Amino acid sequence: MKKLVAAAMEKLESLPIHTLSGAEFRAYFEYRIDNILAKRLTLVEDELEYLLCETGPGNLRTDPEFVPLITKRKAFKLKDCVGPELDNLLNKKINAEKYISENINSAETQRLMFNVISPYLVQARIVSIEPFIIAGDFEGIPVSCLIQNGKWTLPDTGLFTFLQKCQEQKTFPVLISKKISGILFPVFKNISVLGLNTYKVFLPGAGQKLIEEVKLKEEEAIEIKYCNQFYFFSDPKMPDAAERPPETNTIRTFFETILKNNIIKYNAAFTQPKTVIENNFLDTVSHFKKNNPNRNLIKNYILRQSLIQSLKE
Repeated sequence: MKKLVAAAMEKLESLPIHTLSGAEFRAYFEYRIDNILAKRLTLVEDELEYLLCETGPGNLRTDPEFVPLITKRKAFKLKDCVGPELDNLLNKKINAEKYISENINSAETQRLMFNVISPYLVQARIVSIEPFIIAGDFEGIPVSCLIQNGKWTLPDTGLFTFLQKCQEQKTFPVLISKKISGILFPVFKNISVLGLNTYKVFLPGAGQKLIEEVKLKEEEAIEIKYCNQFYFFSDPKMPDAAERPPETNTIRTFFETILKNNIIKYNAAFTQPKTVIENNFLDTVSHFKKNNPNRNLIKNYILRQSLIQSLKE
């Protein structure tokens, strides 16, 4: 184990994380989990995904789809650390995680998200619940917004099937998710697609208390909290609702500035015949110019998929 971790850390000084072997990758992240637990005492899977994928140096992060391949555990406690208070802390985190899972794509959350996005679109309407898609017109151009609340946009078949369908229907795609996988940025640039990282999980206001209850009695234990980034929609019935900051700053900036300033140019490029989108990553990228950046993009994707396969074995 120690040799594998040492080999992984040596590689990571100069190479991308997905160049690790399956054994090195798993050993390195088990090492990372132990270090995280030393500060936070307990973890649930949702927290682990956030800490491994969204915190720390960028070259040491991974994508969420790798997390269940690293470990099958759903809940974690620091070794040799026992007691009723620790069990109580973990139970609070499990309850919070359950609420997030049940509400991240619930009818109420989708309604709240629709209320935020619909003012920017003419004739806004929900056209799909799973995946969650809001359609309408923006600056006279038909758009289709794929919303993955609290989730990442990953280079999977579902994404490329959505993009392919948008192109066939001459509808401009808008991707809104917690984060977009880094390997997709050069792809989106080539096919003229715009997306938004919200960096937060949007949830009904009722969930705020569950998240805030995750703590220990000792005030100095500042690391003991539920680890993720949230925005809880204001409940208009609450007395302080009018005083709360707008929950839609990033979304508003995206629609009012980024999309408004770029949609005409991007839509013209996205719908032109020479932009060919297939229903998967490799076939789409194969239509790009044959230059070193695009060859490296294919190489990195193949390495990524090879690592996934290695971790599954």
